[in-house]
Amino acid sequence: MAFNGSGTFALYSPGNPVVTGTTISSTWANNTLSDIATGLSTCITKNGQTTTTATIPFAGAITIAGTSGFILNEATSTAAKYIHIANTSGSAYFGVESSAGAVIVTGSAAYSTSIAGSVLNLSGNNGANIHLKIATDGVHTMSAYGAGTATFSAAGVISSVSDETYKIKDGTIADPIPMLMALEPGYYFGKSEANMGEGRQLGFYAQNVRNAIGPEAAPDPEEGRPWGYFDRSVLAVAVLAAQEHARELAALKMEIAELREKYEGSVK
Repeated sequence: MAFNGSGTFALYSPGNPVVTGTTISSTWANNTLSDIATGLSTCITKNGQTTTTATIPFAGAITIAGTSGFILNEATSTAAKYIHIANTSGSAYFGVESSAGAVIVTGSAAYSTSIAGSVLNLSGNNGANIHLKIATDGVHTMSAYGAGTATFSAAGVISSVSDETYKIKDGTIADPIPMLMALEPGYYFGKSEANMGEGRQLGFYAQNVRNAIGPEAAPDPEEGRPWGYFDRSVLAVAVLAAQEHARELAALKMEIAELREKYEGSVK
């Protein structure tokens, strides 16, 4: 009989358990030993000699000894391979998508919605809500953000919200011209530790933007982080300065027109 289907091993019967004084017979011995051999052959060997033939229900976590342990599955086909982790609140799938070798990390429901053409896909709700997708062509998709320039806070948080209904107005720029004149754009090369590329670039230094416009444009970075600034702050100052110049130019044109009219009238 060996294992009974519920994980309990039962010795061959009749003849077991053995009763004192029973004569040993070849039938009893062969059947009992055969049962033991069948039971042992059904077990998983610790040295990797056997391959499981069905899904194994573990009661708890699987611990891999050592600091370099890993789970290895060298597939011989293009079929998707993944790990499913679940509790009563939902489930998550970590694996490789079949068609493009994508790394799939999804939350909730089933693995039926793997995203083809992805190098990395972080999603939830059965893959319906894609939080981050890096496609094989290098395109990054972050669905939490709408149209607009991405902004990084001092803590490294990304946002791109420019909706007026999400903002509380807090004054206007009194005089943008001095701010604009204090900016020092210039050419520079990025140092190797900055990962800015090797080419010559044109732009601003965050510390200069801070001094020219203020902390709203270049806030203090968190400890250990490099300085940065908001491009939209520089753009706002430049636009307002251009508007100021446009108004001044319009006023000057009007004054010149009035002077011309007076002059022409006096000549007559």
